[in-house]
Amino acid sequence: MNKLTASILLLLISIPGLFAQENTGQAVAIPEASVERNFYLTPKFYLVFADSDAIDFDTTGGIGLAFGYQFGPDKQIAVEGEIGYAGWETDYGFYYTYVEDDLNVYPFLLTLKWNPKLSDKLRFSIGPTVGFTYIHRKIYEYNYWYWQSHSDDSWEFTYGGTASITYAFSERLALEVAYRFILVDADSETRVHLPSVGLSLSF
Repeated sequence: MNKLTASILLLLISIPGLFAQENTGQAVAIPEASVERNFYLTPKFYLVFADSDAIDFDTTGGIGLAFGYQFGPDKQIAVEGEIGYAGWETDYGFYYTYVEDDLNVYPFLLTLKWNPKLSDKLRFSIGPTVGFTYIHRKIYEYNYWYWQSHSDDSWEFTYGGTASITYAFSERLALEVAYRFILVDADSETRVHLPSVGLSLSF
């Protein structure tokens, strides 16, 4: 047997072993790592129904952005922070004077939620809300003889409660329908009802 023949025989003998190693490698399964999506971000739109002894509020719209973290068994507890905005513009006059009254409010709120699962898609949540509301008010007065304006800024303690229903479209996207009642502890206590709707993105 010459060297060429011996080399060919060795190559033929080794081929089955190479295929066996390749097949063995293909048979190994790599498990996928599960992703925990505990954080969520919820832009929302709400209607504002406010009632106060000092100011006659019209119904207006507002926007908010909530950021939260879910934890505990089956993510039944959540801590959520939210910033919002709503504004009112009122025009009125008396005698020869015309008045423009602009009121803008920015609530900064923190809510502790208990949100158990009702089904694979639905969650219910309820919890206390506390924070502060920044209030900016500017009044313009003018008539035939003069024009003047003055503004007032304040931070007011705010507290209340929140309840919501969440429907999950997927693992990451959910629809939230909520109701919040808060009291703004200003010079005259203001009672605010806030129904809202938002889309929650988990990550």
